[in-house]
Amino acid sequence: MDARKTHCRNDLLKIENPKYLHYVKKYLCDAVNEDACEDLTTGLVLQNKMRGFAIITAQSYGIMAGQEEVDFLLSQHGLVAEWYAKDRETVTQSTPLLKLHGDFSVILKVERSILNFLGRMMGIATLTNQCVEQVPSSV
Repeated sequence: MDARKTHCRNDLLKIENPKYLHYVKKYLCDAVNEDACEDLTTGLVLQNKMRGFAIITAQSYGIMAGQEEVDFLLSQHGLVAEWYAKDRETVTQSTPLLKLHGDFSVILKVERSILNFLGRMMGIATLTNQCVEQVPSSV
């Protein structure tokens, strides 16, 4: 039996799954709301509806994860992502992961939550991949 298939839960960890969507909404919305309360500078510095982009890059080697969830969050805030890395791809330090397009104040509102979420998802994916690589495929 292939260890990679035995513990694969890709079918459950999709936005289409109502239970998973509930937890994604709660986690991401709570994170954005918590961070937004602390940000007074953005409203003072940026003009209303100033549009632009931001590029998020990998800080270290890892396995890309979290694209569907980040796309969901961005759709809730009127932002769009141009993805350079796809889920399950290996990335190295300084690899561009995605480019966010939209209102600068909104980008700043969600970017910290996106960075934290991607870091967590990619960390789990990378560690899981390292564990699976240690298990012989015949187990």
